[in-house]
Amino acid sequence: MVDNRRSGGVLWVVDKPALEPVIDELRDQGIELEYAGTGGLATNYRPTWWTRTWGGGRGAHWQTGEIQRAHEPGSGGQPA
Repeated sequence: MVDNRRSGGVLWVVDKPALEPVIDELRDQGIELEYAGTGGLATNYRPTWWTRTWGGGRGAHWQTGEIQRAHEPGSGGQPA
């Protein structure tokens, strides 16, 4: 995950199957996510979800924290 939103960029999240429930929940909370099959420079051109959105009821810390936990080895991809 690469979060460049504070400098006017986007939040990039490298795609993996464990993220499906996290992506669905973020969308349910009004986070607008786009899929880039070829990724971008920030993700070494790996398939990626991205957003400029900060919204959502729990704020940016929750958004990035949930995604980080889904990427942690041994997490099984389950958000806390």
